[in-house]
Amino acid sequence: MTLPPPGPTTRAALQDAGLIDIWDKIAAGLRLDADDALRLFQHPDVPLVGWMANQLREALHGDRVWFNRNLHINATNVCEASCVFCSFARLKTGDAGAWTMSFEQALARIRALQDELVTEVHIVNGLNPDLPWDYYPELLRHIKAERPELHIKGFTAVEVHYYAEKYQMTVEAVLRGLREAGLGSMPGGGAEIFAERTRKRLCHDKVDADGWLNIHETAHRMGMRTNATMLFGSIESAEDRVDHLLRLRDLQDRSLAAARAGGHGGHFQTFIPLRFHNDNNRLAKLASPTGYDSLRTLAVSRLVLDNFPHIKAYWPMLGTDEAQVALHFGASDLDGTVREEHIYHMAGADTPQGLTRGELIRFIEHAGRIPAERDTLYDVVRRCDAAPGVDDARARPARRETVGWVAYANARPLVAGLDAVDLRGGHPSEVASWLREGTVSLALLPVGALLDEETGADWKVVPDVCIGCDGPVDSVVIAAETAPEAWTRVLLDGVSRTSVLLARLLLEQGPLKERVRPDLEIVEVGPGQGAASAGGTVAAVVIGDAALALPARFGHRIDLGAAWKDWTGLPFVFAVWAGRADLDPAVVAHVRAVGLRGLRGLADGSLLVDASPDERRYLTERIRYPLDDRATLGLQRFAALAQQAGLVARDRFSLYPPPLRLLPRLRRRREKSQGQDPAARRDAPRLSARAAHLSSRSAQSSLSVRGLRSRKELQPDTARVQPEASGTPAAGQGSCRRSTGNAAQTPAFAKNRGRAWVLLQRVTSPKWSPQCPCAACPP
Repeated sequence: MTLPPPGPTTRAALQDAGLIDIWDKIAAGLRLDADDALRLFQHPDVPLVGWMANQLREALHGDRVWFNRNLHINATNVCEASCVFCSFARLKTGDAGAWTMSFEQALARIRALQDELVTEVHIVNGLNPDLPWDYYPELLRHIKAERPELHIKGFTAVEVHYYAEKYQMTVEAVLRGLREAGLGSMPGGGAEIFAERTRKRLCHDKVDADGWLNIHETAHRMGMRTNATMLFGSIESAEDRVDHLLRLRDLQDRSLAAARAGGHGGHFQTFIPLRFHNDNNRLAKLASPTGYDSLRTLAVSRLVLDNFPHIKAYWPMLGTDEAQVALHFGASDLDGTVREEHIYHMAGADTPQGLTRGELIRFIEHAGRIPAERDTLYDVVRRCDAAPGVDDARARPARRETVGWVAYANARPLVAGLDAVDLRGGHPSEVASWLREGTVSLALLPVGALLDEETGADWKVVPDVCIGCDGPVDSVVIAAETAPEAWTRVLLDGVSRTSVLLARLLLEQGPLKERVRPDLEIVEVGPGQGAASAGGTVAAVVIGDAALALPARFGHRIDLGAAWKDWTGLPFVFAVWAGRADLDPAVVAHVRAVGLRGLRGLADGSLLVDASPDERRYLTERIRYPLDDRATLGLQRFAALAQQAGLVARDRFSLYPPPLRLLPRLRRRREKSQGQDPAARRDAPRLSARAAHLSSRSAQSSLSVRGLRSRKELQPDTARVQPEASGTPAAGQGSCRRSTGNAAQTPAFAKNRGRAWVLLQRVTSPKWSPQCPCAACPP
């Protein structure tokens, strides 16, 4: 990882601030020690600390910001712990505001989103003395039965410790029981602060620091991924915060080393600094932390926790304005849609109860970043960047790659116009073997191979396009001469692993199970041998063009696309473009653009000029090509069911991620929001509100922030608007990189000319140059 060297003015600023030695360590890839971290927590120049964190954040993630679509379920808030900062818990069942959900009540929250692509349910509970152990794994089983594809992130180390003691189990047994019931990963709650004296004052009667760390280390050894938190801004000292971060970093070192040695992936994924809220708890007399303290804590966390992939700006805690700024202070993740969050809202948070996907995307783009929708384990599940245009379809990669495709009629819209690559056609199993062997770099791959092969973990999926159906498909059938009730054997043709898996699921678990004999023999045969060996009471899976041309003797046919839709109500995905993770992004963009152009050709008929009526009907009415929310949900459901049945090794897939750097259209939007385009002044109030928010909080701060010690200093510095005698342009005139035209025409810019505006511009303008000659720009 290489950090760009700062310009001479920035380096001089670091030198003047006494931070140049810390920056040189960061730039050299050396670790910060406790003294370095303490200096950063105490240094008055918060923007400069944020600048350093942003350099590291961009080196790791570019302009990407990760989010997911998730749902929170707090099954019970009855808790016998007595944390003085907590506003969520109720001591006893029956107390005012206490609740314990039934399984049906919990499932009702999930059923309300049954048609939405939600990838995670987050479960955190109180320590309820009235519930039996079986309540918790049974809750997970009910959720998995309802939505098998949902990843369950749940149960803090505090809960795990409580269950182990209350039910006389080991920590390993508790985690094993929850994992077998469906637990996928653990949240980081309950860490609070590790320093013993402070922790005893905050939460004396729950697991101590060593116990919390040991539980996460145990989870890591079991191959689980977890998160970590720190509660800041209550009674802890800066030294306590440093101690907390360093203990997490040490555990992550051990977990990553064990993961490499043991071949598992257990480690911390994300660190979330949690700001203390003072409403409705026993620390109400304390002031909540300021915006500057929150931003500083995020920035220092990014700089110290060099072995954590992500720092999360938890927007329900920070608020949306401050969370946007945090994306330039080291944070690379925002959490997600967060439906039904209770813990912070019961502590007085006035943030929304959930955001939509569209709101999160706009939220991130207005901060000048690129949204990347992920699942819990940071696999990309949807792309949010704009669909490629004509220029992308015509783009020429640096070198010609060989691309494998399934040579069936339904692939025609996705390959027509692929002229920047070399095409190699075959049946689905052949194409999968070529990708596995490395003779092709990208392939129109049956999704069964994506999930079934160990190498599938190293493949990425091209966004937006696929080959699927949403009901009858005609070209994937079980065909026979007799009715299903008479079948004695079904031959699963090896020409497509996907169809084999789908047929097994439908026959063994799905709606076809009730139509066939219990002693039905299901046999997998070689490619092309199914229909040739079928007859009498022997049925066969037949796919592709062969299914469309079946002889009349196969009078009984079950359409597997229709059977899947009847069972799940979802589309089915048969094939996706998948390839090496390190594939040239230009190839991905070209294939994506050509596929989307083919879909447009289907819609306007230009691709069907020479098609017969049957071909036209098949391609437009039977095949479904968009890899959108519903198709992704159908693919996730299929993967989860197949893994539960033991048919595939893995139930995860990941799209090629969005580009690392800001897209041109977002760069233009950011320039507009900074006053360079009068048509974009609709963004100015948003920026002004964020500046005012930070200013008002910072003016109340006990921290000595250089240049921002009173509300008076937040007023515009009108003297700086005048041109200097040396000819340096005034703000808004001439060469200032942030605005053009007269400053009087950009009231938002003039109004926020104080230090708060400088802070805001620094954190929302990573392309800002410290060499700008504008008199209003900071030195």
